[in-house]
Amino acid sequence: MPWQATSRFRLSRDYYEQLQSDWLKHISRWRRFTIPFGVALILIGLIVLFTTDSHLAIPLGFVGTGIFEIVRHFQHHRKWIRDRLLEKSFDHPVEIDFTDAKITIRGPQGSGFCTWDAFERYRMTPRGLFLWPRKGVHIYIPDSSLTPVEAKAEIAARIGGASAK
Repeated sequence: MPWQATSRFRLSRDYYEQLQSDWLKHISRWRRFTIPFGVALILIGLIVLFTTDSHLAIPLGFVGTGIFEIVRHFQHHRKWIRDRLLEKSFDHPVEIDFTDAKITIRGPQGSGFCTWDAFERYRMTPRGLFLWPRKGVHIYIPDSSLTPVEAKAEIAARIGGASAK
């Protein structure tokens, strides 16, 4: 019996918030550490301020840099979401059909299909699945959009267990 699965979702604010959250927690190499780094700098500045006789500029430099890093993190998040909301594709539907032979994608910029070997790796998260084609940017598929629900593991297996970076 032929295998088939479908993912249908809208490029909504909720979709982009979930994508950003999952990317930050599971994909990002450094950006996920900006808030802990900023907090650490603030704490170092306060420790230096209260435990040494150094000039005020040194602890204030640590505290200021820590605050800057935290503010920059939230500004980047807000700008990234705002940029997505201003795209022409915002709030349009996306449909991805998975079959034994191919993956068909229909979205606001067009439609097309590719074979399974067009994807080189994947990353499963608790709320979704990232797919990386050999050329291009990743595709994020929320778990809530998949039918059947078990398709997530099958999609990952078809891309290849060794590519789960």
